[in-house]
Amino acid sequence: MWLHMSTARLLPPLKVYAVLALMTCAGSALAQNAPTSGVTLRLDFSINGKHAPFLLGVEKGFYAEQGIDLTVEEGRGSLAAVQLVANKSNLFGFADSTAMITVAAAGAAVESVGVIQQRSPIVAISFKPLKQPTDLYGMNVGLNPVGVGSLWEAFLAHNNLDVSKINVVTMDGAAILPALIAGRLDASIGLVNTEGAAAPLLAGKEPNLLYFADFGTNALSHGIVVHRDTIAQHGDLVRRFMAATINTWDYAVGHEAEAIDALLKKFPDAKKNIVTRQFELTIPLLHTESTKGRPTGFIAEQDINATLDILTKFGGLKSRPSPADVFTNDFLPKT
Repeated sequence: MWLHMSTARLLPPLKVYAVLALMTCAGSALAQNAPTSGVTLRLDFSINGKHAPFLLGVEKGFYAEQGIDLTVEEGRGSLAAVQLVANKSNLFGFADSTAMITVAAAGAAVESVGVIQQRSPIVAISFKPLKQPTDLYGMNVGLNPVGVGSLWEAFLAHNNLDVSKINVVTMDGAAILPALIAGRLDASIGLVNTEGAAAPLLAGKEPNLLYFADFGTNALSHGIVVHRDTIAQHGDLVRRFMAATINTWDYAVGHEAEAIDALLKKFPDAKKNIVTRQFELTIPLLHTESTKGRPTGFIAEQDINATLDILTKFGGLKSRPSPADVFTNDFLPKT
């Protein structure tokens, strides 16, 4: 269940053709003039604690203050969210940056106007001692290649790990966390704010977490994706949307309980303890070393290049875009 709900950060190249096919046949749901009412933000997946600030922003009126009547809708993956922005079915998407880059490199006119989650959420999870990459030697490690894909390969390469010393158990995503909790696996690879949040609540004990980003392997994660036509034709709307978004995220970080309450009002079936833990584990992901002290959402070029390096070397990216082609800070609030 948990890995199935996670976002596939590094996408297999073959999916690009499906992206372009959907873009070609899908009709636009947007009027010629982008509305300030009825604006939809398409999320990456089913509701997660990391989405709480958006719901809080609606409830607190941060978007209304900017003249935006925002609806937040669940999604079916980062790739699908980017597709919906690319074919103009939704004005805004909250999706993984590697999905956005992959789709943009295939010819879609999409761009990120701010990355909220800048540290990769991918971690190794274990109830055994786990402090450095070589601690994985001798372990049975559960892995869904579709879920973590190329970042795992980049992690192995950057840390000079001998994969023959790790018993990698390829599994369906839904089976990995139960196998870890039952002791059939020594470790698993997943998302800190998805599997990593659920593991201690289901197992009744805290796991050890090994962040890939702490060991030289970081890819920019979730940000706001828009169509370049929206930027060109309705730049003021994009600017106001980002002003509200950054305001609500900054507020939510200091008012976690309010953020979770707003989420539960919209999605009452969500489990409070899980979404609370998910949001708590998202907060440390908001900045990299390159963006500490910078406003929320600000994207550093060195982080973009590190992400592009991983996608090019390990993710099958054939056409590497320039940083300016896929990311901009121009619509972030001025400080």
